[in-house]
Amino acid sequence: MTDSALTGTPPANQNDLYIVKGIYDRFGIPGDPSEGFAFPPDPLSNRSHANKGPGIIVGVAMAITVIAAVTGGRLYARYTHKASRLGWDDALIVVAVAAAISWLTLVIGMVTRGDSGQHIYNTTYDNLFWFFYLGSIDETLFFVTVGITKLSIIGFNWRLTGETSKAWQWTHRIFFVAIISYLITSLFWTNFRCNPPGTGQSLIVWGQNAGHVTCLNANTMGVTLSINWTPQLHWTIVDLVTSVCVTSLPALSSLLTKHLPQSVRNYWGKRDNVDEFGRPFNDGYFYEANQRSYGHALRHGGWGELFGKHDLDLEKYVTPDPSTPSRNLSTSQNTTVLAEQERVQKQEDNDYASFAKFIGRGELADQSYAPHSEVALTPDESHNGLDTSVRSRAPPIKFVEPSGHLTVPEKTHTR
Repeated sequence: MTDSALTGTPPANQNDLYIVKGIYDRFGIPGDPSEGFAFPPDPLSNRSHANKGPGIIVGVAMAITVIAAVTGGRLYARYTHKASRLGWDDALIVVAVAAAISWLTLVIGMVTRGDSGQHIYNTTYDNLFWFFYLGSIDETLFFVTVGITKLSIIGFNWRLTGETSKAWQWTHRIFFVAIISYLITSLFWTNFRCNPPGTGQSLIVWGQNAGHVTCLNANTMGVTLSINWTPQLHWTIVDLVTSVCVTSLPALSSLLTKHLPQSVRNYWGKRDNVDEFGRPFNDGYFYEANQRSYGHALRHGGWGELFGKHDLDLEKYVTPDPSTPSRNLSTSQNTTVLAEQERVQKQEDNDYASFAKFIGRGELADQSYAPHSEVALTPDESHNGLDTSVRSRAPPIKFVEPSGHLTVPEKTHTR
């Protein structure tokens, strides 16, 4: 078979003729296919014919690098951070990234095989065929990427708020079903909107069935002829890369605070009352937490989550340095703290015991773990409403009584 002819000239072979027939029939353009596709402006007019293909390839390569780096950082942060764990939202974003990279790779194919970025009169009919064919596959991958990215966002938010109430659970379920419905509909729309099958993807197949092809809203496709393809492609790439990367940003906070320069880590840590590792500063910071949050943090998040909370209601001081002065509370504050503590203590005995067990391993005393031993709070020897006796081989535990004065138990009970 002879080489394909340049666009605007008569077809050089049978496939060229089918391609021209397909273009005319697809976009409703009158004309004789045997004379070639001559709808674009006259090539002799004063127009720029600069090749923009290399710039597209460079931009796509940068986009692939950014997507891979951001997603890799997200997975690394989730895998290595002690307060995080991999979830199904991470699995979904991996699928979305794979689809996005495939989409971007096909864009490179549209440049190298379909002459994307070239003036249309510098391309052949065969180039037009590959441009539309790869573009139809990219259209499918775009909807897959966007849809699965949305599912990953829903999954991430579900992990944060999905178990707080039934209303939130049903909200997430409704959104999840809606996105899946959107995804399935878009896949059927892009691949099966034309009859006979395959005509929507191949200009050759369309040309072979010219005059007998029916499509849903096929006339609206003619609008794309007046669009400058290169700017549209650039913004589509930006849209796709941004949607994938923004999804991973919340999981990157712990990784960024760990690897950024010390000055930045100190600023972020002091702002959140924790250091770059999520531990409380050793300088008498004031923390607010209730017993429910203590227990939940110890079960699911550790110290980083525990001391990252600022919207709770029971005032409490914990300081590992006896030389650090504590802040005194007023009488009304003491009364409020005692009342709240008594209420919470009845509801959260198990969480409070877990809190004491965690401290009993020496975490507050020297930021290291003492030998493991069974610890428990005893109902006796309470000090102004605070249980301070712990059965453990760990060092004495330092508590702050409601009056605000630092106290250290004189002895511990060992079995």
